Amino acid sequence: MNKGYNGLGSGDRNGCLFAALAGVVALIIDCARLFGDPAPGTESLWWRQIPFLLPTIVVVFATFMAVRAINGRDER
Repeated sequence: MNKGYNGLGSGDRNGCLFAALAGVVALIIDCARLFGDPAPGTESLWWRQIPFLLPTIVVVFATFMAVRAINGRDER
């Protein structure tokens, strides 16, 4: 603790950056799905029943873990 805070490691920093970028894109698509007028006949399809923001959360988590895994291979 006497060394102080050294910031995020490379894997975490890159993971957060890419997860944030993927999250913004997924959120735009998710909001379009929520607010957009569905095509006629598609109002009750399965993908319209997925709770709002769930796909965004999944994309952000998966991106973060994938980038951390990729960066982790370089440091070994």
